Amino acid sequence: MRASIEFGKNLFDIKWRLSALVVGFWLAAPFCHGISRAQGSDTAQSRKIEFLNADEAYFDENASPRVLRIRGRVVLRHQDVMVFCDSAWRYMDVNAFTGFGRVHLQQGDSLDAYGDTLRYDGDGRLAYLAGRVRVQDRGTRLQAPRLTYNLNTRTAWYADSAITQSGRSRISSRQGYYEARRRRMSFKGNVRIHNPEYTILSDTVHYDLDREISYFHGPTTILGDSLEIRCTYGWHDSRNEINSFSGGAVVIHKTRELRGDSLFYDRQKGYGRARGSVMLRDTAEKAVVYGRMAESFEDRGYSYVTDSLTLVMAAEDDSLFLSSDTLHVWDDPVCDKILVAAHGVRFFLRDLQGVCDSLVYITADSLMQLYRKPVLWNEQNQLSAQFISVVLQRGRISRFDLYEQSFIVSQEDSSRFNQLSSILMTGHFRDNALDKVEARGVAVSVYYPREDSGDFAGANKARGSDIVIWLRDKKVQRIRFTDNPSGTLYPVDKIPPEEARLQGFRWLPELRPKNRSDIYKSR
Repeated sequence: MRASIEFGKNLFDIKWRLSALVVGFWLAAPFCHGISRAQGSDTAQSRKIEFLNADEAYFDENASPRVLRIRGRVVLRHQDVMVFCDSAWRYMDVNAFTGFGRVHLQQGDSLDAYGDTLRYDGDGRLAYLAGRVRVQDRGTRLQAPRLTYNLNTRTAWYADSAITQSGRSRISSRQGYYEARRRRMSFKGNVRIHNPEYTILSDTVHYDLDREISYFHGPTTILGDSLEIRCTYGWHDSRNEINSFSGGAVVIHKTRELRGDSLFYDRQKGYGRARGSVMLRDTAEKAVVYGRMAESFEDRGYSYVTDSLTLVMAAEDDSLFLSSDTLHVWDDPVCDKILVAAHGVRFFLRDLQGVCDSLVYITADSLMQLYRKPVLWNEQNQLSAQFISVVLQRGRISRFDLYEQSFIVSQEDSSRFNQLSSILMTGHFRDNALDKVEARGVAVSVYYPREDSGDFAGANKARGSDIVIWLRDKKVQRIRFTDNPSGTLYPVDKIPPEEARLQGFRWLPELRPKNRSDIYKSR
């Protein structure tokens, strides 16, 4: 098709020419102002725009800047850039043009940009696209009302909202910046990333298009299937399903909530790590764990929390407060969960306190087991043994078992102590108070009975294979001996010192946690 170029007044109507001239000034002014007129310059930066094809054209010498108006299958070239459009105004005094209708800008073999209008500055190599703008670059598609593109740096930016489709992610934001060479995008203002598996809401996001990694800056929320994550900073690798969050990060999954100064999670490996002010809450178990470091291994069903650890387990009208060096948690198909508090354990319940080196708690049975020098306190009673087992019901103690070197002691006055020792002891509780004690296997007791007046009736030391003691209102009501018991009742002040203390006697009030804050006292 031959392009027709005329320079007279007979080709087009004079009225059309004058109106076009006015519009041309209006479109050219915003980007022509301040552009140096590269008269005769032939550098690579300011090489002239080439006019390759059109169905017809008209040149107006009277226009300022002078304008060549081109229509019909317009093709222009500037260095490595090709432009196709329905019509264009080529400004002869500046290295620039404006394209109209079905604009298509092509740079290299990968980037294509489309729009309704294009203002192009050849010296600055800047393209201003407007009206249904669409940019496609190697699988990434950006749509915006208007966009500016620097062809030298191959960067584009917009400030009037846009939508980007990259891989499985659809991204919308109020402002954005695209680096074609680095394949990176930056989004700011009401950023929303939608993926089939999650949705990200943030203020500022930097996105690596090829690796599908999102970097968050500012308050961010990630929503997934029964999952919610909140953080201030972090990154998310959607391809490898790896996440790292910081700035008061929170992860909520079904009945569990995890908080920390920094969180890391690899979904494919089933590995998670939390550092800083760590808090793990399980609403189903009514338990909260605090610490400074935590790790989770999903394939092993195992996790732990360590460093300044505190465990709080709520009951109907009380809560268990426990501290130790580390808390280990195993998921078990039979026992539900097994919790192991290791080293330096101290815990406080209103009616039960204890210390030991290690503690095991089985959630299915509400069974607590204490290892290595365990000591329990209930009311005025101190209980110790080589190993102690405690059964809880709705947070209250129901029963205890003391194994090997079992010892119960309670203080009567500053120098007198009721004592009971045996190989094995079992205690039963009623209304959270000790109701009955069964001692088996060479049981020995020292007991100070009182008269109705409250005065001591004497000091009774007894021995038998089995002893059963019933209590009421925290006082011994009845003692039964079986299998040939023997005993001696001494006057209260005449009991020999060696008889007043049973072998293995220890009175340890300084170790007892007095309140929930006292669990942090060093042993």
